[in-house]
Amino acid sequence: MPSKPTTLFQEYFTVKDIDKDGKAFDKVSRLHCEGDDVKLTLDINMDIYPARLNDEFRVTIASTLSPGDTSVEVGEFNPRLEESSLFQENEYIMFGRVFKTKPEVPNVSIYASFGGLLMQLFGDPGNLKDIVALDSNANIYLLMHKTKDY
Repeated sequence: MPSKPTTLFQEYFTVKDIDKDGKAFDKVSRLHCEGDDVKLTLDINMDIYPARLNDEFRVTIASTLSPGDTSVEVGEFNPRLEESSLFQENEYIMFGRVFKTKPEVPNVSIYASFGGLLMQLFGDPGNLKDIVALDSNANIYLLMHKTKDY
């Protein structure tokens, strides 16, 4: 059986709108972003990771932060995770679960929750195939790195 990829998805996005449907929480904003082939809606803590219109960033969805060493991921904080290259290459990291995959022919929406902060990826299933293939309630990491700050 072939091994599952560590990086399930990676794309560059531009923030096109923030809180377009209103703001529900003081410290959390909902970003509406566009990439080349995928749209992203993402709740983030603006105190920790402030974002503005037209900011550009790389989003990576990964199944693990420590390829080849799953012993460090046991469902609780482990400082050894900070040694991984994925951890060190990114500025904002969230741990969560995929809770729904919804076909919207010809596209697909993937929904995940990161401790109540929600994400939706929308696009061609071919671009999201490694996430679509995950089991329901699969653990994932969302990693962000700004490439252009306005």
